[in-house]
Amino acid sequence: MLHRSKLLTPGDAGWLGTLRVTGVARTLMDLGAVVADPAVVEAAAESAFRRDSELFARLKRRLEDEFRHGRRGFGTLRDIVDLRDPDAAPTEGMFETLMERRLRQWGFEMPVRQYEVKVGDRVIRIDFAWVRLLLGLEPRGLKWHWTREAFQNDTDRSNDLALTRWRVVLVTWWDLLHNPNKIRANLPELER
Repeated sequence: MLHRSKLLTPGDAGWLGTLRVTGVARTLMDLGAVVADPAVVEAAAESAFRRDSELFARLKRRLEDEFRHGRRGFGTLRDIVDLRDPDAAPTEGMFETLMERRLRQWGFEMPVRQYEVKVGDRVIRIDFAWVRLLLGLEPRGLKWHWTREAFQNDTDRSNDLALTRWRVVLVTWWDLLHNPNKIRANLPELER
């Protein structure tokens, strides 16, 4: 998709070979202005945050500057940035991003992302954790969990967590897309 903008600051663009291109922050701002689905914009932002730990703070400042100057075309991205905990680890893909959007939609307390639990000499990272409840939520997609090695690791991980007081709810793409009430039913502690 080609998108042209008339207002670019000197820091917005650079050269990639012979092509003039915008940087990540400006690309996200433009994406937020033209893409109808906020989940796509949020997933793109989370992907960028994974690659650049300083980007969130820079992007937030830039959006505030644009708003002060009366430019309001970046509302989708600004809403996403305003909702996001600045200290949260980035989600690790579209599945996690969509899962968190669903948790927000339900009005649930937001979990800690990528929480580390020490079990013996092993550190296990839980995608979403409600620490005070010792409750975790793990989106499980075939892309990362279908090999023999991944299957073994998942089994070892589950067994290690079973030795603790943590309860971890596993969620599939099918659950998220076709049966979200099943997920919600598995998280009764979060109902208000």
